[in-house]
Amino acid sequence: MYRRRRKPPAGELFSFDSFLDVVANVVGIILRLILVAWAGARSYKGEKIELPFSPPVEMVQQLGKRQPLPENPLAGRIREEEGKLAKAKSQLATRLEELAGTKLERTRMEAGRFQAKAELDKLATEKLALAKAKLPEQPFEPAMALAEPHKPSAKLGEMTERISKARDQIEYLGKSTKPGKVHRWRTPISQTVQSEEIIFEIRENRIAAVDIGSMLDEVQESLRKAGDVLQNQWVMEGTTAPVGAFRLHFTIEREKPAGLLGEVPKPDDRSSFRYGLTSWEVLPQDPKRGEPIEQAMKEGSAFRRIVDNLDARESAVTFCIYPDSFAAYRKVRDMLHERDMVVAGRPLPFEAPIAMSTKKGTVSRGQ
Repeated sequence: MYRRRRKPPAGELFSFDSFLDVVANVVGIILRLILVAWAGARSYKGEKIELPFSPPVEMVQQLGKRQPLPENPLAGRIREEEGKLAKAKSQLATRLEELAGTKLERTRMEAGRFQAKAELDKLATEKLALAKAKLPEQPFEPAMALAEPHKPSAKLGEMTERISKARDQIEYLGKSTKPGKVHRWRTPISQTVQSEEIIFEIRENRIAAVDIGSMLDEVQESLRKAGDVLQNQWVMEGTTAPVGAFRLHFTIEREKPAGLLGEVPKPDDRSSFRYGLTSWEVLPQDPKRGEPIEQAMKEGSAFRRIVDNLDARESAVTFCIYPDSFAAYRKVRDMLHERDMVVAGRPLPFEAPIAMSTKKGTVSRGQ
């Protein structure tokens, strides 16, 4: 008998038992991993880790400390300018008080002058009336006026004396109330001078010009030759020829490598380098240099020949003042302020020279 064979199924059917077996295996693996991790954590004991090197104690301490924030490099300059501003405000307040007192005194004297003038007019009227009432045959005698005060001649003499006193008082008040020279005070705020700077020295009430420009021109000539000299040394010094009553001692230095501390070795003459002017100092040649301040203020003086040819928009004048000459400085400052010149004052102690250094600076601040 012929038997028909069954056809195989078209695809593999899903088996729920196989799926459960896979899920059970995955869960078992996860549980085993959790148990292994738990057992390892219980059996772990902390051990000291040794580094291949031991860091210095100072380094560890520095790392443990909190580094302070760097100070603002302009904080000192700001404090200095605030102190100058406070001082200038105090001086301005003092000047305003003095001006208010002067105005009050002038008002009082003007009132006294008008009162004296009114009294004079009244006395003149009384004198005229007494002169008309005087008898023609009775001459005026001062001795009689003193001896007999009740007579018209005595009264007339008294009026004459009072009129004379009133006139003297009016003349005195008129002289006292004459307006003096008014100085226009600049605001107590300065700014760095950016224009051409002309320098004068005021010492022993004498003023002398310091021709820094001409002396620095000679220093520029030395700078061109300094490269050969600084091949084998760090510093080069020199002095210019006299210009007027002064000479200039200058220092040219070769730039040193960064981080060079302690004893400085001889420079390498085979390497390239930079150099420049680092400082100068003015050397006076004549102890009686300059002009007396009274002579310098007159037309035709050496001081006036310089300042009369300056342009207020392009030039600034710096005065290096020593302690014995502040009154002289105020005179020339007021004269230049009337011309709208920028004036900078640099007070110096007696032993201090006029000098510049790249480390300390020399920029003037003027009003």
